[in-house]
Amino acid sequence: MAPNQADASSSIIEQLSRRASSFTNISLSLPQHLEGTLTRLEQGDLKMRVNSVEANRELRQLNRLVRCLIYTILFSTFFLSATQFVLADSLRVAACFFCIALFALFFVLRQLFTQSKPAAR
Repeated sequence: MAPNQADASSSIIEQLSRRASSFTNISLSLPQHLEGTLTRLEQGDLKMRVNSVEANRELRQLNRLVRCLIYTILFSTFFLSATQFVLADSLRVAACFFCIALFALFFVLRQLFTQSKPAAR
């Protein structure tokens, strides 16, 4: 029985040794694999696709807000320009700028009050 127990204990020690060696090899090679994956990701070789209903909804809302911001800046620019032309007694040019400002205001209001369409299921 003593040789059998010795074989069993040496077998357990060999398994532990192999597992420790495997763990060490994996641990040491992990940074290299990670660096290689990051390099591929930075170069655009690795593509990740995320498809989430909530992420799509958030992106649509962000797109609407950016458009609204752009139209608001355009409205403000044309409105302030028109005001400057009124103060400079250039009423025809001011009227043109007011019309363009109203056109931009229309797009601002349209972006604010239109509901985004729900995603088809």
